[in-house]
Amino acid sequence: MVGRFHRERDYSTFFKAAKLLCSERKDITFVAVGEGPDLESFRVRLKSDSQANIRILGVRKRVEEIVKTFSVGVLVADSRYHGEGIANAIMEYMALEKPVIATDAAGNREIVKDGENGFLIPFGDENALALRIREIVDRPDIGSAFGRAGRALVEREFGIEKMVQKHVELFRRLASGNRALSFEV
Repeated sequence: MVGRFHRERDYSTFFKAAKLLCSERKDITFVAVGEGPDLESFRVRLKSDSQANIRILGVRKRVEEIVKTFSVGVLVADSRYHGEGIANAIMEYMALEKPVIATDAAGNREIVKDGENGFLIPFGDENALALRIREIVDRPDIGSAFGRAGRALVEREFGIEKMVQKHVELFRRLASGNRALSFEV
C-alpha cells in the first residue's frame, strides 16, 4: 500500500489483513510506503508484534520501483474522514499493470471496476481484504488480467491525448461564454 499515514488512509485494516495472512503463510510480504503523522505510531505497534513479513518503508523517493515488485496494489481509505475523488495511487498501480484492491467508495468506484481490473471491499473489512489478496496471489492469471484491464483503462481515459481533448473542450466552453463547466472523464 502506498499512501499517507493519516486517518484518511485505513492502515489499521491493511495491517490487520496482513497479520491474518502472514499468520497462515510465509510467501506473502506486505509493504507500506508513505509519510504522515501516524507513521511512527504504526511502526511502534508493528515492532511490538514482530511480524517479519510486514514492512513499513516510510518515505521513499523511488516509489515506482517498489510498486513494480507488488503482486497487488492496495489502497484502503477511511470513508468517515475522507471522500476523495480518483486516487493517484490507484491510477499509478494501474499504469504499472497491477491489480487493485480498494475501499468501495465514490472515487474508487469510478476507476476500479469490481471483478474487471480489481476488487472493491467494504470499509474496515480486513477479512475481505485478506480474502481478495489471497485470491490474486493464488491466481496470478486473475492478477494479470486485472492489471492489463487497469492499464488499458488508464491509457484510454487518462492518457495525455484524452486529457488534452478535455482541456480543449473546457477552454472552448469558457471562450463561448458557456458557464456550465462539467469536466467529466
